[in-house]
Amino acid sequence: RAVITQALKLRNDKNIKVKQPLSALYLDKQLELVCAPYFDIIKDEINVKEIVYLTDFASLSTEYLSLNFQVAGRQLRDDLNKVNELFDKLTDDEMAACVATYRKERPITVSGYKNSLPGELFNLLSKEKEHMAKSQSGVLVALNTELTDALKTEGLYREILRHCQLLRKEAGFAVSDKVLLDFETAVPALSSVVNEYGADIRRETLSEVRHLQSPLMMKKIQLDEGSLTAKIARIDQA
Repeated sequence: RAVITQALKLRNDKNIKVKQPLSALYLDKQLELVCAPYFDIIKDEINVKEIVYLTDFASLSTEYLSLNFQVAGRQLRDDLNKVNELFDKLTDDEMAACVATYRKERPITVSGYKNSLPGELFNLLSKEKEHMAKSQSGVLVALNTELTDALKTEGLYREILRHCQLLRKEAGFAVSDKVLLDFETAVPALSSVVNEYGADIRRETLSEVRHLQSPLMMKKIQLDEGSLTAKIARIDQA
């Protein structure tokens, strides 16, 4: 339960709805035996594609060098700001090379500055990788928050499906009743979702999807991508 609570808090902190699938949840390897019996429950409640157990959470962070201004100021003097600006402009690969050099306790060179820089001028720090959210207290968990096009599409499908299930209920259908559905939208992305997940929608809602001129009920659904109107009718309704 603590794992689920922490992961849902991370989702909330990043303003990512639970209906939006994420690619991975990262847990400490020591939790594997404890969590194994609840594997599917954890995946479903947090809505992730996979759970990855790590022996070292440092793999989710990126190391970088930052000038120790107190020390560097005395040695670099007028060049302090110039060197700092050059380091701010380094690419990820260039920074990784500087970190590797620092760890070997060798002087560091940076393009645009003529002199090599001793390691004592820097602090070795770390930050979370892009699209990575990690808990800061309690049980150590992390989420990959990158929203690929495929994940976004699945998230929209889940939202549409939820509204269709509500529409069934509001229209007075029993859980076992088969129905007719129809969708209208001017948003190409939403049309693509309905087409791509058409079989899933039909299966989950016990429906056939066809054009409805006189629906029993209709509902305008507002989504992040735009609006979509869902219509419903009895299966024997023309």
